[in-house]
Amino acid sequence: MLPEPRRSNVIDFATQADRSPLLGSDLQPLRRKQALKDIGITKAPWPLTCERISVLFSFVCLVISLVLRITKGNNLNVRISRETLLFSNDTDVEDGMRLIHSTWNQHCDGKHQLLMQVPKWQDNESGLVMHSSTYAFDIPIFPLAFAVFLTSIIFQGWRCLQYGKLYKPEKGPEFSRWLEYFFTSPLQVLIISSSFGFATVDSLIGQSGMQAALVLLGYNIEQQVKKIYKRRALKKEKGENYIRKKERFHHLFAKWNVADIRTWVYLFFAWALHIAIWGIPNVTGFGIGGKYSLLQNQLEKCVKTMKIPDAVTVFYWLQYFWFTVFGLVCSAHVLWAQTRDILQAERDWTFVSGLYTVLSVTAKTALEAGLVLYVGMYKEWDLIPEAHTQKLHNQTCWSINPV
Repeated sequence: MLPEPRRSNVIDFATQADRSPLLGSDLQPLRRKQALKDIGITKAPWPLTCERISVLFSFVCLVISLVLRITKGNNLNVRISRETLLFSNDTDVEDGMRLIHSTWNQHCDGKHQLLMQVPKWQDNESGLVMHSSTYAFDIPIFPLAFAVFLTSIIFQGWRCLQYGKLYKPEKGPEFSRWLEYFFTSPLQVLIISSSFGFATVDSLIGQSGMQAALVLLGYNIEQQVKKIYKRRALKKEKGENYIRKKERFHHLFAKWNVADIRTWVYLFFAWALHIAIWGIPNVTGFGIGGKYSLLQNQLEKCVKTMKIPDAVTVFYWLQYFWFTVFGLVCSAHVLWAQTRDILQAERDWTFVSGLYTVLSVTAKTALEAGLVLYVGMYKEWDLIPEAHTQKLHNQTCWSINPV
């Protein structure tokens, strides 16, 4: 006896529509096509138009970046540091550490105080330790921008060529779109985070890694949205006989009759990652936004004659805004799907797919616009030569070379 074939998890919205009590199971092709059109399920050409415009904009951004690279004459390197702790029990070094610590803290109070501690790893230990950073390497901004735009051109152009064939946005989640974002959005985060002129390698790796994980969560959220449509279709088809099989989602909470909660867990942690990456300006002290706010506050309170360049401010806010809108669209789709019919699923997927395309090209165009402003003002920061020290009569004197 042959085994019973497994039921596919792929949703065929057309088949579901045929089975729907609303449309009837004996519809002829022409009647079915008209019925689908009446409720709004049509293959709208505007997502394809958006993809074509996106390819064009990405190509223009790539050309502009190449021109800027040629006219600038260098790769626009940003110096990257590595966080470390400076330990010393040398009297001369301790004097210098105490001088830096006391001089800065007397000059700038509040939340910008330097921290110096006495290590206590061993009972008889002496010495001082300060948080600091050491040079790691340089990051060239232009090659990163080239990679973002070139990757976008490849994936967007591929979707245009395969539109209606391999690429059918009305059919639900499409992995290549999220794969494009997986490769490009961490680089965009890296460019923005280093646009202040300095960054630490640990924070860059952490932020880029979280952004990559956030993109994969976005794809999983869309998969859960597809299941929401499917369950609503089965519930409509079976009516009062519909029983949701909770055992399909294996988890400990089944004891308390808890349903599949993956959608809300994924959505919660997606926003948690977004806040961890970007922070909330003037609210959190972490993330890119927290870094921006702290720098701005320090310059206003402690320096007064310096400010973050307007180009960096525009650069930051444009990317922060569009990345946040991405999350809002994804969240709105989850809530929207709770009330939608299976017959409206294709139209919903087409609409959301088009929105993602518009947001993607807008974010990358904003990246290029910010890059143009950034290149216009950016100059690589000069390294200060070491001061010469000499010990005279138990006092340390510094001879500092002019910059």
